[in-house]
Amino acid sequence: MSSTIDDEAKPLYYLVIYSRNNMGISRFYAGTTRSRGVLEVKIRCNPQLLIQYALRSGFKKKGGRKIMTFTTDNWETYAKVLIYAVITSNLRTYKKKLQAMEAVKTLTYLDLKYWAGIIVERFRERKYPGILRPARALRILLEIDKR
Repeated sequence: MSSTIDDEAKPLYYLVIYSRNNMGISRFYAGTTRSRGVLEVKIRCNPQLLIQYALRSGFKKKGGRKIMTFTTDNWETYAKVLIYAVITSNLRTYKKKLQAMEAVKTLTYLDLKYWAGIIVERFRERKYPGILRPARALRILLEIDKR
């Protein structure tokens, strides 16, 4: 079985969920391996819904009970789950979280590229407080929240 350099260098996208009780801390990495990957976003959200959405979207689970790792090689899938996690981090009702799940599916590639880029950039600059405004703007745009 021969592998080329392109196969080995293909980026993988990681979602790592550290779960405690009902809340979990989710970390999104991009890179060839998780240890070499760049932390793009770290956010606290409901782990059950995020796991459900990630598996439906095409992530593959790689073991663990308290620390769960999911991988995908598709950037669009990764961006949708990242945006979903950011949007739902401040939503309280289950109904709105389900509404967000459906709304994220409607985003086009350019929308995903723009919003994921804004979120990652703001996280690098100001950590969690930096992503609150883009998350709020996206919720209003997708008609999940009202002004």
